[in-house]
Amino acid sequence: VDEGYVVVVPGFVGLSPEGKITTLGRGGSDITAMVLGRCLNSDEVIFVKDVSGILSADPKKVSNPEKINVLDAEEMYTLSSAGAKVLHPKALKYVKNGVTLRVVGLNEDFSSGTVIRGELNLGLKVVLNNKPVSMVTIVGKEISPTNIVPKILSEELPLEKLLGLTFSYPSIILYVEESPPGFIDKLHKLIKSKRVAKAVHSFEPLSQITISGHDLEKTPGIIDTIVAPLSLNSINLYGLITVSSSVRLFIHWNDREKAYSLIKESLTKAGLLKED
Repeated sequence: VDEGYVVVVPGFVGLSPEGKITTLGRGGSDITAMVLGRCLNSDEVIFVKDVSGILSADPKKVSNPEKINVLDAEEMYTLSSAGAKVLHPKALKYVKNGVTLRVVGLNEDFSSGTVIRGELNLGLKVVLNNKPVSMVTIVGKEISPTNIVPKILSEELPLEKLLGLTFSYPSIILYVEESPPGFIDKLHKLIKSKRVAKAVHSFEPLSQITISGHDLEKTPGIIDTIVAPLSLNSINLYGLITVSSSVRLFIHWNDREKAYSLIKESLTKAGLLKED
């Protein structure tokens, strides 16, 4: 490369720890390109695909999807993990800040396509939210997420205060951070005036603990590793939500410090979390 040659390297193959030639598995060519770009301290790695870039949806499922001009690495990883097959999520683990990725079509100029910037936050993290949380339960056979949730978010509750939502007919549970003054009273007036539910009840204070990390959903037994020590120590769960490579637990405010320590200890023993 330093002498000006164009080096052609086959993708998808590498060496095992024993020094034997082996395949890298699905997405191996993407991984090869990314590792080479990193080792060569490249400014940009260009992936030439059979599509013009990353699209806003699967063209087999929607009409007229649009090309996305710019994504960050976290957004691209989430899309890839959800089934977008243009770029394998494993390749993104080798991205380092300062390297730009670009996805272009076969017959396109290398300055077009979709640009991907930034790097992933690798490793497992356990975060304790030190702000009190209210668990708000709304009940009624007439209830529907499509009629009540938009009204709550547009009229009574800032979106950033909503930590999580679960729906199981005939009830909806909202987990609200630092519930605004008078929120329950306003919500009660809303559901009665709009006839969108029969009753509302709140329970507080709770605390949220979030365990997040890429490939978390592909780790067998991860939920048991997280919640088993809580059960053994008589700590009750008031909610558990899994979303976007994260697990969110809601426990009583008085149990938050103990639960946080137990979860970190359990994940460390399982080899999933590095000791501080």
